[in-house]
Amino acid sequence: GAGAFTLNAGATLGIASTAGITSSGASGNIQTTTRTFTSGANYIYNGSSSQDTGSGLPTGAGAIASLTINNGSGVTLTGDASLSGNLTLTSGKLTTGANTLSLASASTISGASSSYYVVGNLLKAFGTGAGQSFTYPIGSSTVYAPVALASMTVSVAGSLKVSTTSSDHPNIGTAG
Repeated sequence: GAGAFTLNAGATLGIASTAGITSSGASGNIQTTTRTFTSGANYIYNGSSSQDTGSGLPTGAGAIASLTINNGSGVTLTGDASLSGNLTLTSGKLTTGANTLSLASASTISGASSSYYVVGNLLKAFGTGAGQSFTYPIGSSTVYAPVALASMTVSVAGSLKVSTTSSDHPNIGTAG
């Protein structure tokens, strides 16, 4: 209806709509005339049917403070997303498609398992320093195939993106 909705930094929004949160129109969890989803807020996708994150999810470096997936039917990322904080996988898979979920160097992931992981592109930033470790909880739609990095010494800050191919690699025929 008429009116305005603003989700401020530090606030938390639970989202049950299959359309997630949208920037306009008559769909999504919030359907006011003006919708503002501020960077630095926390988002919990906790529907009971498959959900899309929606066009209202903030974009830009570190725009999302934390993201929780608590939907056994799964959640699909509808655009690139960037977390400054934590990703919590309570129930279900997060599918990125061609999009990328980016994590800041201080970000962590909790709850990942052979049932709850990221299907698609997961990027993690790394600061400089020795002894760094991180496990990318990724896989295909049917197979959990995490990638673990341990005891890394990073001399130049940067990021690393991983994903899983659900079939044989396209160049398997020419592999040594």
